[in-house]
Amino acid sequence: MTTKLSDDQRRTRLLSAGYFPAELPPPFSTASFAKASRKLLGAISSDRAIGFWTTPETFSIPRWAQMRRKLSIVNPINQLMVAHLIATNWEPIAEKLKSDLLLNFHPSAIRVSRDFTPSGAM
Repeated sequence: MTTKLSDDQRRTRLLSAGYFPAELPPPFSTASFAKASRKLLGAISSDRAIGFWTTPETFSIPRWAQMRRKLSIVNPINQLMVAHLIATNWEPIAEKLKSDLLLNFHPSAIRVSRDFTPSGAM
């Protein structure tokens, strides 16, 4: 049986699971950002958030045979707003995911252990 998460719990889990690329070293984490998300949302007016547009910070890292991989990190405020939007609208999103015959994806609660990697893999 799955316990129903509140919007606040869902947003915190989405943010604490991390949105940083796996290539960043372990000291880079979004856990403290997730803990402060409620306070940050209270400080952002909805009118201002709607018009807040930024470009991601992009990095190019080396791969094998002179190939490069492009990494992007979005602005934390943009990520907060996306997580908030998903959390507050989770019921219709989950219903759509369940009803769409093209998707073979079944959403479940995000579980974060103490020793998670920044990519969210456990």
